[in-house]
Amino acid sequence: MNILLFLLAVAAFAVIIYSPEGGLYISLFLLPFADIRISACVALTAGVSYLFKLLIGKRNFYFTAADIFALLFAFSAYIAGKITPFGYENIGLTVLTVAVLYILCANLMRSSEQLYRLMSVINSGALILALCCIFAFLFGGNLGDFGDYLAQKSAHVLLLPLLLPAALSTAFSRGAFSSGALACLAIYVAAALSFSEWMYLAVICTTALYLIFAFRKRMGIIFGAVISCAAVLVLFSTGIIN
Repeated sequence: MNILLFLLAVAAFAVIIYSPEGGLYISLFLLPFADIRISACVALTAGVSYLFKLLIGKRNFYFTAADIFALLFAFSAYIAGKITPFGYENIGLTVLTVAVLYILCANLMRSSEQLYRLMSVINSGALILALCCIFAFLFGGNLGDFGDYLAQKSAHVLLLPLLLPAALSTAFSRGAFSSGALACLAIYVAAALSFSEWMYLAVICTTALYLIFAFRKRMGIIFGAVISCAAVLVLFSTGIIN
């Protein structure tokens, strides 16, 4: 197994050096469920590869006003994690990884096909995380060491609302049988099984905001979403309403 993992790591490293886009895809795929140090290593390697390609003129660099706000948000997230009691482990490494991935996305994703592949990769990682959470919530105590491993992954369930917009975007643009639709279904099921009021609120707000921005001219869908959110609140947690 160690030999196989070593060979896979060498192959992945070769792909990243040749194509920083490949490193971007791999890092975003690993980000939801793998150790943050692995995703950070891949992201930084992709960043070095992109910088090398930029120096020899094979890639371009774009920087807009929106990028300034995104990086300021990353900086504020880092500071908030350090000075508030709600900070989480490895926050510096996580924020650095996400900032590098943002810069790579903004400069390397230049076609709708590339963007669709990127969304598919994010959805695949979200699907794996959601399935780990579902199995942990349903069968974690009966699976021995594997159940303990799933329990560790299910601690990342709060990442699912952040991954939901990508899944919704793919589901609405590619249809009911796309990777986004599968990821949406798994995320909603994992959120329901978490029995967490905060998770319910996060998923509902994320879905409602997406529908409002994506279907500004279709108020019927928004109205239906509001009714659905109210129904979910009644079904899953009357405590929120109280």
